[in-house]
Amino acid sequence: MNLFGILAITGMPGLYKHIKQANNGLIIENIADGKRTQVFASARISALEDISMYTDDGDTRLSDIYRSLYKELQGKPTPFNPKKASAEELKELFAKVLPNYDQDRVYVSNIKTCFAWYNILVEKGYIDDKEDSPESVANDDNKNPEDKPAEETPKRTRTRKKKTEE
Repeated sequence: MNLFGILAITGMPGLYKHIKQANNGLIIENIADGKRTQVFASARISALEDISMYTDDGDTRLSDIYRSLYKELQGKPTPFNPKKASAEELKELFAKVLPNYDQDRVYVSNIKTCFAWYNILVEKGYIDDKEDSPESVANDDNKNPEDKPAEETPKRTRTRKKKTEE
């Protein structure tokens, strides 16, 4: 599993994939529907690889939680809609996946968001039970080869015609 380049943006629903840098922000692609848009540098952007959940003995990375959830649910999405599920259902499944989570600092809204993101990532094939390897993070193998930037072509120099005197 490689969450490198997957972003959550405050005020925008869903998850996004980083495509490339723009002059004043980023070009991103919605993972769910594939639509590309620009987000400005002033937006609050969080990379999923940097997000972790509080536990009694430190923090646990989101990729580790998703790997455990993937194994628990056998590669399927959650059996309930995270937005409509009761707090008890959410806490019960989360406790199976991460038994030592800090119940005082991890709120039900955090668990809902975690499960909603998990469902999106499983549906699109971003989550598996493989360990993160340094090579996969460094290489960032994209799912779609068309998304890889083309090699830069040299720019043409513009030549001007000399003015002839009449």
